[in-house]
Amino acid sequence: MRVQPNLVLPIAAMMVQRMSPLVRQIDFALEWMLVEAGKALYRQDSKPQNVYIVLNGRVRSVLLAQDKKRRELIGENGRGEMVGLIEVLMEMPRQSTTIAVRDTELAVIPSGLLNYIKWRHPRVVSHLIHVLSQKIYGTMQNTLTNGVGLAMPLADDEFQDQATVINKNLSTVAIVAASDDVPLDAFTCELVHSLIAIGPTLHLTQQLIIDRFGVSAFESINDYRLSAWLGQQEELHRIVVYQCDKQLTPWTKRSLRQADCILIVGIGWKEAVKGSVEKEIERIAVRAQKELILLHRMGSLKPKGTAEWLKERNWCTFHHHVRCPQRVFQNINLGCLNDYTDLLEPDPDPTTDFARMARFLTG
Repeated sequence: MRVQPNLVLPIAAMMVQRMSPLVRQIDFALEWMLVEAGKALYRQDSKPQNVYIVLNGRVRSVLLAQDKKRRELIGENGRGEMVGLIEVLMEMPRQSTTIAVRDTELAVIPSGLLNYIKWRHPRVVSHLIHVLSQKIYGTMQNTLTNGVGLAMPLADDEFQDQATVINKNLSTVAIVAASDDVPLDAFTCELVHSLIAIGPTLHLTQQLIIDRFGVSAFESINDYRLSAWLGQQEELHRIVVYQCDKQLTPWTKRSLRQADCILIVGIGWKEAVKGSVEKEIERIAVRAQKELILLHRMGSLKPKGTAEWLKERNWCTFHHHVRCPQRVFQNINLGCLNDYTDLLEPDPDPTTDFARMARFLTG
């Protein structure tokens, strides 16, 4: 396109000609929307006007109880999922408030377009009913097995739920060190190695981004270019792992902004300290779910001191104890991640704690 820009219009005209009239009408009616992290997509009891499809990002639906003092998590929706369909089809007020967990791009389907499609193509309604049935059935299954929905005081800033439903369809995970002595390179390589066995996985670091975009990658002038590339990687991979720096660098801030889930990694037998990045997470009230990972040696006995770690982090949704092979603690500072990757077995052991973590993160 850059070499021969005169081809753009003929190609566009050819594509439009190949589209059916219905597709052209839908394309004309659809809108694009960007919701910043923490902002509401819609609020409970409001009039439904649109259905939304998550293109990139994550949203969380919360129900406000009748006493106005407690909230209940309805669920979270990630890339490719539809939001707000039930209320539009049933012509009823919004049953929950839906908030962007992180910066989220959505396709907006006006209710008028949906009604037009139902009138012209009734078969579409059958498919929508099938989609709704699957969603309702999935919610029922989660309620029976996990007890989805945990009430909480309205005064709390962060909603934390103990149901695994919020781990459904995670696209991005940021990994943060609780202290400078955490072997973050090794931990991330081990986790990514287990994730690759489940699906396409991308491991991103500050150095990789600089190698690709140059030292000015994190300047505001390149923000759109970097955001577009990161969004493309989410489409190409089952999960993208952002390895944060141990200091609050521009790359770390970017990683936290992109994360559906934040893993805070500490060494289980050491003091329950808080790093500078953790303090920033608290300060800016990041809404992504946060989980504590405590590392242990392979032959360690029953973990101790977990309460002290959790006492300082009451905003953690889950905590995990992970037994690590000795090589994790022998390679605290690596010159190159490939050096550590060469130490890994071709096929990861599915019985390890890292494999368990990978299954947990991918639902």
